[in-house]
Amino acid sequence: MALFGSLDSLPLEELLQLLAQKEGALEIWNLKDIPSTVIYLKPGFIRSIDQNGKPLEPLAAKALLQTLIQTRQGSFEFFPGAKPKHKYRLNWSLEKVLLSTIALQDELERYRPLLPDPRAVFKVTPMAKKSLP
Repeated sequence: MALFGSLDSLPLEELLQLLAQKEGALEIWNLKDIPSTVIYLKPGFIRSIDQNGKPLEPLAAKALLQTLIQTRQGSFEFFPGAKPKHKYRLNWSLEKVLLSTIALQDELERYRPLLPDPRAVFKVTPMAKKSLP
């Protein structure tokens, strides 16, 4: 099943649910400040996440997935049957990854009204410096 489109019309979490039992490569590009990314899937699992032809380490891969889910922009194409050329594997359960990233997203949205404006700049005063370890 060849599949292509835009993440603003089909968000990544829905796309991954749609492809959960497929094997292949999901390429995502046209992202601001993020290089082209390939998510390799096998039924029920994320095999590997690559950027610039190299696999990402688990921490970087998880952060990238969270960023991709939040951005909701970019283009994608799914290539059925494609496998990574390297031996490195994440072998993450797709269900668990989606559950954890969506739960984190919900928590962030819940606390967003309580957080300061992202453009806020904080300055440490001489009095505060004395009390900091």
